[in-house]
Amino acid sequence: MVVTVWEWVTVDFQTGHPGWRALCLGAGEVRIVVVAGWLMQEEMAYAESTGRRIADPDRLPYRRVVAAVTADDAALVEAFTVEGFWRLLAPGEKVPGSAEVNAEVRRRASMR
Repeated sequence: MVVTVWEWVTVDFQTGHPGWRALCLGAGEVRIVVVAGWLMQEEMAYAESTGRRIADPDRLPYRRVVAAVTADDAALVEAFTVEGFWRLLAPGEKVPGSAEVNAEVRRRASMR
């Protein structure tokens, strides 16, 4: 029996419009990370034992677009994978105030 592994694979990248930012929380502080652009990803299936791609002609690939930021090693990564990721801000959108930040910190603490 073939065990199928599904994963998201980046198939394209588009630079972002200036002003998009990712907000990350750490120790009650907000860290702002510039969004470099958008990753276009497709969900692909692989055979676990061989790593070979499995094509399913009856299923169209699922696609998603995710914000990309630059990691410490200069590679592009999904913004939501950055430690403490909270949310995205669009160009012109204001950074949340301390009351909203504190509410999010409390919400996260209650989920531990």
